[in-house]
Amino acid sequence: MAKTDFTNQSLQQRLAWGNSLWQVARTRMFVSRFMGSSSNSVIQRITSLKKVKGASRAVIQLVADLQEDGVGGDASTLEGNEEALRAFEQIIDYDMLRHAVRNTGRLSDMKSTIDFRNEAKDKLGQFYGDRIDQMAFLMLSGISFEFKNNGAARPGGATGTLPKLVFHKITAPTTNRHLRVSGTNIAAGDTSLITAGDTLKYKPLVRAKAFLKDTGRAQYVGVTDTECMEAFHLLARTEGILAALESALVAARRRGAPAEAVAAAESALATVRADGSTGHFPHLIERAKPGLIAVTARGERFTNEANSYHDFMQGLLAATPAGHKPEAWLLCDHAFIRYYGLGAVKPAPMPLTPWLGNGYLKRGDTLAELARACGLDAERLQATVQRYNAMVVEGKDLDFAKGETPYNRIQGDAIHAMARGLPNPCMGPIARGPFYAVKVVMGSLGTFAGLRTNERAQVLDERDQPIHGLYANGNDMSSVMGGHYPAGGITLGPAMTFGFLAAQHAAGQDVSLQP
Repeated sequence: MAKTDFTNQSLQQRLAWGNSLWQVARTRMFVSRFMGSSSNSVIQRITSLKKVKGASRAVIQLVADLQEDGVGGDASTLEGNEEALRAFEQIIDYDMLRHAVRNTGRLSDMKSTIDFRNEAKDKLGQFYGDRIDQMAFLMLSGISFEFKNNGAARPGGATGTLPKLVFHKITAPTTNRHLRVSGTNIAAGDTSLITAGDTLKYKPLVRAKAFLKDTGRAQYVGVTDTECMEAFHLLARTEGILAALESALVAARRRGAPAEAVAAAESALATVRADGSTGHFPHLIERAKPGLIAVTARGERFTNEANSYHDFMQGLLAATPAGHKPEAWLLCDHAFIRYYGLGAVKPAPMPLTPWLGNGYLKRGDTLAELARACGLDAERLQATVQRYNAMVVEGKDLDFAKGETPYNRIQGDAIHAMARGLPNPCMGPIARGPFYAVKVVMGSLGTFAGLRTNERAQVLDERDQPIHGLYANGNDMSSVMGGHYPAGGITLGPAMTFGFLAAQHAAGQDVSLQP
Protein backbone atom coordinates (compact mmCIF):
# COMPACT_ATOMS: atom_id res chain seq x y z
CA MET A 1 0.00 0.00 0.00
CA ALA A 2 1.38 3.39 -0.96
CA LYS A 3 2.16 5.94 1.68
CA THR A 4 -0.33 8.74 2.23
CA ASP A 5 1.01 12.21 1.45
CA PHE A 6 -1.26 14.87 2.97
CA THR A 7 0.39 17.56 0.88
CA ASN A 8 -1.39 16.10 -2.15
CA GLN A 9 -4.78 16.85 -0.61
CA SER A 10 -6.71 19.93 -1.63
CA LEU A 11 -6.44 23.17 0.37
CA GLN A 12 -10.00 22.74 1.67
CA GLN A 13 -9.24 19.18 2.79
CA ARG A 14 -6.09 20.22 4.62
CA LEU A 15 -7.86 23.16 6.31
CA ALA A 16 -10.73 20.96 7.45
CA TRP A 17 -8.34 18.32 8.78
CA GLY A 18 -6.23 21.00 10.49
CA ASN A 19 -9.29 22.61 12.13
CA SER A 20 -10.38 19.22 13.38
CA LEU A 21 -6.89 18.60 14.79
CA TRP A 22 -6.99 21.98 16.56
CA GLN A 23 -10.32 21.06 18.17
CA VAL A 24 -8.68 17.91 19.57
CA ALA A 25 -5.79 20.01 20.88
CA ARG A 26 -8.10 22.58 22.52
CA THR A 27 -10.07 19.82 24.21
CA ARG A 28 -6.79 18.37 25.50
CA MET A 29 -5.41 21.70 26.76
CA PHE A 30 -5.84 22.44 30.45
CA VAL A 31 -5.12 26.15 29.92
CA SER A 32 -7.96 26.50 27.42
CA ARG A 33 -10.39 27.10 30.29
CA PHE A 34 -8.48 30.29 31.11
CA MET A 35 -8.44 31.57 27.51
CA GLY A 36 -10.71 34.23 26.06
CA SER A 37 -10.77 37.23 23.74
CA SER A 38 -11.59 39.75 26.51
CA SER A 39 -8.90 41.92 28.09
CA ASN A 40 -10.06 40.50 31.44
CA SER A 41 -9.16 36.94 30.38
CA VAL A 42 -6.22 35.35 32.15
CA ILE A 43 -4.90 34.24 28.74
CA GLN A 44 -5.93 36.46 25.84
CA ARG A 45 -6.61 34.92 22.47
CA ILE A 46 -6.19 37.20 19.45
CA THR A 47 -6.74 36.41 15.77
CA SER A 48 -5.28 39.50 14.12
CA LEU A 49 -1.66 40.28 13.37
CA LYS A 50 0.07 43.64 13.08
CA LYS A 51 2.32 44.23 10.10
CA VAL A 52 5.81 45.49 10.88
CA LYS A 53 8.86 45.81 8.68
CA GLY A 54 9.75 42.40 7.32
CA ALA A 55 7.34 40.40 9.48
CA SER A 56 4.05 40.22 11.35
CA ARG A 57 3.53 40.39 15.09
CA ALA A 58 0.81 39.62 17.55
CA VAL A 59 -0.20 42.66 19.59
CA ILE A 60 -2.11 42.21 22.85
CA GLN A 61 -3.86 45.26 24.29
CA LEU A 62 -3.63 45.37 28.08
CA VAL A 63 -6.07 47.63 29.95
CA ALA A 64 -5.36 48.08 33.67
CA ASP A 65 -8.10 47.70 36.30
CA LEU A 66 -9.59 50.84 37.88
CA GLN A 67 -8.09 51.75 41.27
CA GLU A 68 -9.68 55.04 42.42
CA ASP A 69 -12.57 55.27 44.96
CA GLY A 70 -15.17 56.98 42.79
CA VAL A 71 -17.54 59.64 44.18
CA GLY A 72 -20.63 59.28 46.37
CA GLY A 73 -23.88 61.18 46.78
CA ASP A 74 -25.91 63.29 44.36
CA ALA A 75 -24.03 66.45 45.31
CA SER A 76 -20.74 65.11 44.09
CA THR A 77 -19.78 65.75 40.53
CA LEU A 78 -18.10 63.29 38.23
CA GLU A 79 -16.50 65.98 36.09
CA GLY A 80 -12.93 66.40 37.12
CA ASN A 81 -12.99 63.17 39.15
CA GLU A 82 -12.74 60.76 36.25
CA GLU A 83 -10.10 58.05 36.26
CA ALA A 84 -8.04 57.64 33.16
CA LEU A 85 -7.97 54.27 31.50
CA ARG A 86 -4.42 52.97 31.39
CA ALA A 87 -3.72 50.94 28.28
CA PHE A 88 -0.58 49.06 27.35
CA GLU A 89 0.59 46.97 24.45
CA GLN A 90 2.33 43.62 24.63
CA ILE A 91 4.03 42.78 21.33
CA ILE A 92 4.82 39.13 20.74
CA ASP A 93 6.86 37.77 17.87
CA TYR A 94 5.28 34.60 16.58
CA ASP A 95 6.93 31.43 15.43
CA MET A 96 5.77 28.15 13.93
CA LEU A 97 5.85 24.73 15.55
CA ARG A 98 5.28 21.79 13.20
CA HIS A 99 5.09 18.07 13.75
CA ALA A 100 4.10 15.05 11.63
CA VAL A 101 3.56 11.30 11.85
CA ARG A 102 4.14 8.44 9.43
CA ASN A 103 2.91 4.89 9.22
CA THR A 104 5.52 2.20 9.62
CA GLY A 105 5.42 -1.57 9.48
CA ARG A 106 3.11 -3.98 7.70
CA LEU A 107 0.39 -3.77 10.32
CA SER A 108 -0.03 -0.04 9.88
CA ASP A 109 0.05 -0.45 6.09
CA MET A 110 -2.96 -2.77 6.35
CA LYS A 111 -5.04 0.03 7.88
CA SER A 112 -7.16 2.20 5.68
CA THR A 113 -6.03 5.70 4.82
CA ILE A 114 -9.03 7.23 6.60
CA ASP A 115 -8.33 5.32 9.85
CA PHE A 116 -4.73 6.36 9.79
CA ARG A 117 -5.68 10.00 9.26
CA ASN A 118 -8.01 9.88 12.27
CA GLU A 119 -5.35 8.26 14.44
CA ALA A 120 -2.80 10.82 13.30
CA LYS A 121 -5.22 13.65 13.98
CA ASP A 122 -5.90 12.45 17.53
CA LYS A 123 -2.23 11.89 18.37
CA LEU A 124 -1.08 15.19 16.87
CA GLY A 125 -3.96 16.99 18.58
CA GLN A 126 -2.91 15.55 21.92
CA PHE A 127 0.70 16.47 21.17
CA TYR A 128 -0.15 20.12 20.48
CA GLY A 129 -2.47 20.30 23.48
CA ASP A 130 0.19 18.90 25.82
CA ARG A 131 2.89 21.07 24.29
CA ILE A 132 0.87 24.27 24.75
CA ASP A 133 0.14 23.29 28.35
CA GLN A 134 3.82 22.66 28.92
CA MET A 135 4.87 25.99 27.45
CA ALA A 136 2.18 27.84 29.41
CA PHE A 137 3.21 26.36 32.75
CA LEU A 138 6.90 26.86 31.99
CA MET A 139 6.16 30.51 31.28
CA LEU A 140 4.13 30.89 34.51
CA SER A 141 6.81 29.09 36.54
CA GLY A 142 9.69 31.06 35.15
CA ILE A 143 11.51 27.91 34.00
CA SER A 144 13.79 28.02 30.99
CA PHE A 145 12.49 26.38 27.80
CA GLU A 146 15.36 23.91 27.56
CA PHE A 147 13.69 20.48 27.70
CA LYS A 148 11.37 18.42 25.56
CA ASN A 149 8.01 17.05 26.70
CA ASN A 150 9.70 13.78 27.66
CA GLY A 151 12.29 15.54 29.83
CA ALA A 152 15.19 15.13 27.40
CA ALA A 153 17.36 18.15 26.70
CA ARG A 154 16.20 20.12 23.67
CA PRO A 155 18.92 20.45 20.98
CA GLY A 156 20.36 23.92 21.23
CA GLY A 157 18.69 24.47 24.61
CA ALA A 158 16.44 27.50 24.66
CA THR A 159 17.95 28.74 21.39
CA GLY A 160 17.12 25.62 19.33
CA THR A 161 13.49 24.86 18.54
CA LEU A 162 11.43 28.05 18.88
CA PRO A 163 14.51 30.19 19.67
CA LYS A 164 12.41 33.25 20.53
CA LEU A 165 10.61 31.33 23.28
CA VAL A 166 12.84 32.18 26.23
CA PHE A 167 11.19 32.36 29.64
CA HIS A 168 12.04 34.44 32.65
CA LYS A 169 13.72 32.73 35.57
CA ILE A 170 12.45 33.10 39.15
CA THR A 171 14.34 35.70 41.16
CA ALA A 172 14.07 37.03 44.66
CA PRO A 173 11.51 39.78 45.31
CA THR A 174 12.49 43.42 44.88
CA THR A 175 11.49 46.47 46.89
CA ASN A 176 8.53 46.82 44.56
CA ARG A 177 7.32 43.31 45.36
CA HIS A 178 6.35 43.32 49.04
CA LEU A 179 5.12 39.73 49.24
CA ARG A 180 8.18 37.71 50.13
CA VAL A 181 9.23 34.40 51.64
CA SER A 182 10.78 34.65 55.07
CA GLY A 183 12.12 31.29 56.23
CA THR A 184 9.11 29.02 55.91
CA ASN A 185 6.42 31.70 55.86
CA ILE A 186 4.92 34.03 53.30
CA ALA A 187 5.38 37.51 54.75
CA ALA A 188 5.04 41.19 54.02
CA GLY A 189 6.96 43.94 55.71
CA ASP A 190 10.40 45.42 55.80
CA THR A 191 11.79 45.06 52.29
CA SER A 192 15.30 45.65 53.59
CA LEU A 193 15.20 42.08 54.86
CA ILE A 194 14.88 40.69 51.33
CA THR A 195 17.80 38.50 50.31
CA ALA A 196 18.72 36.57 47.19
CA GLY A 197 17.64 33.37 48.96
CA ASP A 198 14.03 34.51 49.39
CA THR A 199 12.73 32.43 46.49
CA LEU A 200 9.72 30.16 46.73
CA LYS A 201 10.34 26.73 48.23
CA TYR A 202 8.19 23.74 49.12
CA LYS A 203 6.91 24.77 52.57
CA PRO A 204 5.76 28.26 51.56
CA LEU A 205 3.95 26.75 48.60
CA VAL A 206 2.15 24.36 50.98
CA ARG A 207 1.11 27.33 53.09
CA ALA A 208 -0.06 29.17 50.00
CA LYS A 209 -2.23 26.19 49.02
CA ALA A 210 -3.76 26.14 52.50
CA PHE A 211 -4.44 29.89 52.27
CA LEU A 212 -6.21 29.43 48.94
CA LYS A 213 -8.37 26.70 50.46
CA ASP A 214 -9.24 28.72 53.57
CA THR A 215 -10.27 31.71 51.46
CA GLY A 216 -12.45 29.59 49.17
CA ARG A 217 -10.29 30.16 46.10
CA ALA A 218 -9.27 26.50 45.75
CA GLN A 219 -10.89 23.17 46.52
CA TYR A 220 -9.00 19.95 47.20
CA VAL A 221 -10.64 16.59 46.69
CA GLY A 222 -9.76 13.72 49.00
CA VAL A 223 -9.87 10.02 48.29
CA THR A 224 -11.64 7.28 50.20
CA ASP A 225 -10.03 4.34 51.97
CA THR A 226 -11.45 2.11 49.24
CA GLU A 227 -9.69 4.13 46.54
CA CYS A 228 -6.45 4.01 48.52
CA MET A 229 -6.71 0.23 48.87
CA GLU A 230 -7.43 -0.16 45.15
CA ALA A 231 -4.29 1.85 44.41
CA PHE A 232 -2.29 -0.31 46.83
CA HIS A 233 -3.58 -3.52 45.25
CA LEU A 234 -2.61 -2.22 41.82
CA LEU A 235 0.87 -1.38 43.11
CA ALA A 236 1.21 -4.79 44.74
CA ARG A 237 0.21 -6.61 41.56
CA THR A 238 2.42 -4.45 39.38
CA GLU A 239 5.51 -4.67 41.58
CA GLY A 240 4.99 -8.26 42.75
CA ILE A 241 4.50 -7.33 46.43
CA LEU A 242 3.14 -10.25 48.50
CA ALA A 243 1.11 -9.35 51.58
CA ALA A 244 1.36 -11.60 54.67
CA LEU A 245 -1.63 -13.89 55.09
CA GLU A 246 -1.31 -13.80 58.91
CA SER A 247 -1.76 -17.53 59.24
CA ALA A 248 -0.05 -17.19 62.61
CA LEU A 249 -3.12 -15.52 64.02
CA VAL A 250 -5.32 -18.47 63.14
CA ALA A 251 -2.81 -21.05 64.32
CA ALA A 252 -2.16 -19.32 67.62
CA ARG A 253 -5.84 -19.06 68.47
CA ARG A 254 -6.40 -22.71 67.60
CA ARG A 255 -3.71 -23.53 70.16
CA GLY A 256 -5.47 -21.45 72.80
CA ALA A 257 -3.28 -18.35 72.91
CA PRO A 258 -4.98 -15.38 74.60
CA ALA A 259 -6.31 -12.72 72.25
CA GLU A 260 -4.15 -9.97 73.75
CA ALA A 261 -1.04 -12.08 72.96
CA VAL A 262 -2.06 -12.80 69.40
CA ALA A 263 -2.54 -9.33 68.01
CA ALA A 264 0.15 -6.74 68.57
CA ALA A 265 -1.63 -3.76 70.04
CA GLU A 266 -1.58 -0.55 68.04
CA SER A 267 -2.67 2.84 69.23
CA ALA A 268 -5.31 3.69 66.66
CA LEU A 269 -7.56 6.70 66.49
CA ALA A 270 -11.14 6.59 65.26
CA THR A 271 -11.71 9.17 62.50
CA VAL A 272 -14.99 10.37 61.05
CA ARG A 273 -15.27 10.45 57.27
CA ALA A 274 -17.47 12.74 55.21
CA ASP A 275 -20.06 9.98 54.71
CA GLY A 276 -20.38 9.39 58.46
CA SER A 277 -18.36 6.16 58.55
CA THR A 278 -15.29 5.79 60.76
CA GLY A 279 -11.70 4.85 60.05
CA HIS A 280 -8.52 4.52 62.06
CA PHE A 281 -5.26 6.43 62.16
CA PRO A 282 -2.15 4.76 63.64
CA HIS A 283 -0.23 6.72 66.25
CA LEU A 284 3.35 5.81 65.46
CA ILE A 285 5.03 9.23 65.37
CA GLU A 286 3.72 12.02 67.57
CA ARG A 287 3.50 10.17 70.93
CA ALA A 288 7.23 10.56 71.60
CA LYS A 289 7.48 14.22 70.59
CA PRO A 290 8.04 16.83 73.33
CA GLY A 291 4.75 18.36 74.52
CA LEU A 292 2.26 15.45 74.48
CA ILE A 293 0.86 13.18 77.18
CA ALA A 294 -1.71 10.38 77.21
CA VAL A 295 -4.37 10.17 79.92
CA THR A 296 -7.26 7.91 80.84
CA ALA A 297 -10.82 9.05 81.50
CA ARG A 298 -9.66 9.79 85.06
CA GLY A 299 -7.33 12.45 83.65
CA GLU A 300 -4.19 10.56 84.70
CA ARG A 301 -1.14 9.35 82.79
CA PHE A 302 -0.78 5.57 82.64
CA THR A 303 2.41 4.76 80.69
CA ASN A 304 5.51 6.02 78.91
CA GLU A 305 4.04 7.69 75.79
CA ALA A 306 7.35 7.32 73.89
CA ASN A 307 7.39 3.52 74.12
CA SER A 308 6.34 1.28 71.23
CA TYR A 309 2.68 1.07 70.30
CA HIS A 310 2.59 -2.45 71.76
CA ASP A 311 3.89 -1.35 75.17
CA PHE A 312 1.68 1.74 75.05
CA MET A 313 -1.48 -0.31 74.65
CA GLN A 314 -0.36 -2.90 77.17
CA GLY A 315 -0.08 -0.05 79.66
CA LEU A 316 -3.58 1.11 78.77
CA LEU A 317 -4.99 -2.39 79.20
CA ALA A 318 -3.38 -2.62 82.63
CA ALA A 319 -4.83 0.77 83.66
CA THR A 320 -8.37 0.01 82.41
CA PRO A 321 -10.79 -1.31 85.08
CA ALA A 322 -12.55 -4.59 84.34
CA GLY A 323 -15.67 -4.11 82.26
CA HIS A 324 -14.52 -0.77 80.78
CA LYS A 325 -13.34 -0.01 77.27
CA PRO A 326 -9.60 0.55 76.90
CA GLU A 327 -9.64 4.18 75.75
CA ALA A 328 -7.23 7.04 76.22
CA TRP A 329 -6.75 10.64 75.14
CA LEU A 330 -3.66 12.20 73.61
CA LEU A 331 -3.37 15.77 74.85
CA CYS A 332 -1.27 18.75 73.74
CA ASP A 333 -1.31 22.54 73.48
CA HIS A 334 -1.70 24.84 70.48
CA ALA A 335 2.03 25.18 69.78
CA PHE A 336 2.43 21.39 69.58
CA ILE A 337 -0.46 20.68 67.20
CA ARG A 338 0.55 23.45 64.79
CA TYR A 339 4.15 22.19 64.73
CA TYR A 340 3.70 18.40 64.75
CA GLY A 341 0.01 17.82 64.08
CA LEU A 342 -1.99 15.29 66.07
CA GLY A 343 -3.15 12.01 64.56
CA ALA A 344 -4.89 12.69 61.27
CA VAL A 345 -4.73 16.44 61.96
CA LYS A 346 -1.90 17.95 59.93
CA PRO A 347 0.44 20.72 61.17
CA ALA A 348 0.24 24.33 60.05
CA PRO A 349 -0.83 25.66 57.66
CA MET A 350 -3.48 22.97 57.25
CA PRO A 351 -6.71 24.02 58.97
CA LEU A 352 -8.10 22.56 62.21
CA THR A 353 -11.71 23.50 61.48
CA PRO A 354 -12.80 20.31 59.62
CA TRP A 355 -11.55 18.09 62.46
CA LEU A 356 -13.19 20.22 65.12
CA GLY A 357 -16.40 20.20 63.11
CA ASN A 358 -16.71 16.42 62.81
CA GLY A 359 -15.82 15.78 66.45
CA TYR A 360 -12.52 14.05 65.75
CA LEU A 361 -10.54 16.79 67.52
CA LYS A 362 -11.55 18.28 70.87
CA ARG A 363 -10.52 21.78 71.98
CA GLY A 364 -10.74 23.89 75.12
CA ASP A 365 -9.37 27.32 75.91
CA THR A 366 -8.46 25.92 79.32
CA LEU A 367 -7.68 22.44 80.57
CA ALA A 368 -11.00 22.43 82.42
CA GLU A 369 -12.87 23.20 79.19
CA LEU A 370 -10.97 20.47 77.37
CA ALA A 371 -11.77 17.99 80.15
CA ARG A 372 -15.49 18.77 79.83
CA ALA A 373 -15.33 18.34 76.03
CA CYS A 374 -13.68 14.92 76.41
CA GLY A 375 -15.57 13.71 79.46
CA LEU A 376 -12.45 13.65 81.66
CA ASP A 377 -11.95 14.37 85.33
CA ALA A 378 -11.04 18.07 85.13
CA GLU A 379 -9.41 18.34 88.57
CA ARG A 380 -7.19 15.29 88.08
CA LEU A 381 -6.29 16.40 84.55
CA GLN A 382 -5.10 19.79 85.76
CA ALA A 383 -3.04 18.12 88.50
CA THR A 384 -1.55 15.67 85.98
CA VAL A 385 -0.48 18.44 83.60
CA GLN A 386 0.94 20.51 86.45
CA ARG A 387 3.07 17.60 87.67
CA TYR A 388 4.19 16.77 84.13
CA ASN A 389 5.23 20.37 83.40
CA ALA A 390 7.26 20.44 86.62
CA MET A 391 9.15 17.31 85.49
CA VAL A 392 9.76 18.84 82.05
CA VAL A 393 12.00 21.50 83.59
CA GLU A 394 14.37 18.84 84.98
CA GLY A 395 13.96 16.54 81.98
CA LYS A 396 13.23 13.54 84.23
CA ASP A 397 9.97 11.60 84.05
CA LEU A 398 9.78 10.30 87.61
CA ASP A 399 6.56 8.38 86.86
CA PHE A 400 7.31 6.41 83.65
CA ALA A 401 10.92 7.22 82.65
CA LYS A 402 9.96 8.84 79.37
CA GLY A 403 12.92 9.61 77.13
CA GLU A 404 15.48 7.43 78.96
CA THR A 405 15.93 4.68 76.35
CA PRO A 406 17.53 4.89 72.88
CA TYR A 407 14.18 3.85 71.38
CA ASN A 408 12.43 6.75 73.14
CA ARG A 409 15.04 9.31 72.17
CA ILE A 410 15.17 8.41 68.49
CA GLN A 411 11.38 8.76 68.34
CA GLY A 412 11.58 12.18 70.03
CA ASP A 413 12.85 15.46 68.61
CA ALA A 414 16.27 16.32 70.01
CA ILE A 415 16.89 19.24 67.65
CA HIS A 416 13.61 21.01 68.42
CA ALA A 417 13.95 20.28 72.15
CA MET A 418 17.52 21.62 72.25
CA ALA A 419 16.45 24.81 70.46
CA ARG A 420 13.83 25.36 73.19
CA GLY A 421 16.26 24.61 76.01
CA LEU A 422 14.59 21.30 76.92
CA PRO A 423 16.92 18.61 78.36
CA ASN A 424 14.70 15.66 77.34
CA PRO A 425 13.92 15.14 73.60
CA CYS A 426 10.59 13.51 74.52
CA MET A 427 9.33 16.02 77.09
CA GLY A 428 7.99 19.52 76.49
CA PRO A 429 5.59 21.77 78.42
CA ILE A 430 1.83 21.79 77.88
CA ALA A 431 1.50 25.42 78.79
CA ARG A 432 -0.55 27.74 76.60
CA GLY A 433 -4.09 27.22 75.40
CA PRO A 434 -6.08 26.45 73.52
CA PHE A 435 -5.55 22.78 74.34
CA TYR A 436 -6.41 19.83 72.11
CA ALA A 437 -7.08 16.10 72.47
CA VAL A 438 -7.96 13.07 70.36
CA LYS A 439 -9.31 9.73 71.54
CA VAL A 440 -7.20 6.58 71.19
CA VAL A 441 -8.76 3.12 70.90
CA MET A 442 -7.47 -0.42 70.38
CA GLY A 443 -6.37 -1.65 66.99
CA SER A 444 -4.50 -4.57 65.39
CA LEU A 445 -1.23 -4.20 63.55
CA GLY A 446 0.36 -7.63 63.42
CA THR A 447 1.13 -10.82 65.31
CA PHE A 448 3.85 -12.02 67.64
CA ALA A 449 2.39 -15.29 68.97
CA GLY A 450 2.34 -17.47 65.88
CA LEU A 451 3.60 -20.88 64.89
CA ARG A 452 6.20 -22.30 67.25
CA THR A 453 9.47 -23.17 65.54
CA ASN A 454 12.87 -24.55 66.40
CA GLU A 455 16.25 -22.99 65.69
CA ARG A 456 15.99 -23.98 61.99
CA ALA A 457 12.54 -22.39 61.49
CA GLN A 458 10.85 -25.80 61.38
CA VAL A 459 7.25 -25.69 62.62
CA LEU A 460 6.71 -27.74 65.79
CA ASP A 461 3.68 -29.92 66.48
CA GLU A 462 1.78 -30.19 69.76
CA ARG A 463 4.55 -32.45 71.13
CA ASP A 464 7.19 -29.87 70.16
CA GLN A 465 8.51 -32.13 67.41
CA PRO A 466 9.47 -30.65 63.99
CA ILE A 467 6.99 -31.23 61.15
CA HIS A 468 8.94 -32.48 58.14
CA GLY A 469 8.97 -30.05 55.22
CA LEU A 470 7.06 -27.28 57.05
CA TYR A 471 8.79 -23.99 57.89
CA ALA A 472 7.56 -20.64 59.19
CA ASN A 473 9.14 -17.21 59.08
CA GLY A 474 8.31 -13.53 59.48
CA ASN A 475 5.01 -12.72 61.21
CA ASP A 476 3.81 -16.29 60.75
CA MET A 477 6.54 -17.39 63.16
CA SER A 478 6.25 -16.91 66.92
CA SER A 479 8.35 -13.83 67.66
CA VAL A 480 11.84 -14.36 69.04
CA MET A 481 11.23 -11.19 71.06
CA GLY A 482 8.88 -13.07 73.37
CA GLY A 483 5.94 -10.73 72.98
CA HIS A 484 7.95 -7.49 73.09
CA TYR A 485 8.61 -4.79 70.49
CA PRO A 486 12.12 -3.39 71.06
CA ALA A 487 12.29 -1.11 68.00
CA GLY A 488 10.96 -0.33 64.55
CA GLY A 489 11.81 -2.93 61.91
CA ILE A 490 12.69 -5.49 64.57
CA THR A 491 11.02 -8.25 62.53
CA LEU A 492 13.34 -7.77 59.55
CA GLY A 493 16.51 -9.23 61.06
CA PRO A 494 14.87 -12.43 62.33
CA ALA A 495 12.99 -12.81 59.04
CA MET A 496 16.22 -12.73 57.01
CA THR A 497 18.12 -14.93 59.47
CA PHE A 498 15.53 -17.67 59.85
CA GLY A 499 14.66 -17.50 56.16
CA PHE A 500 18.30 -18.32 55.42
CA LEU A 501 18.36 -21.13 57.99
CA ALA A 502 15.13 -22.62 56.64
CA ALA A 503 16.44 -22.55 53.07
CA GLN A 504 19.72 -24.19 54.09
CA HIS A 505 17.94 -26.93 56.02
CA ALA A 506 15.42 -27.61 53.25
CA ALA A 507 18.29 -27.92 50.75
CA GLY A 508 20.13 -30.43 52.93
CA GLN A 509 22.91 -27.96 53.61
CA ASP A 510 22.35 -27.38 57.28
CA VAL A 511 24.70 -24.85 58.87
CA SER A 512 26.31 -25.02 62.26
CA LEU A 513 24.40 -23.06 64.90
CA GLN A 514 27.27 -23.07 67.35
CA PRO A 515 28.62 -19.65 68.30
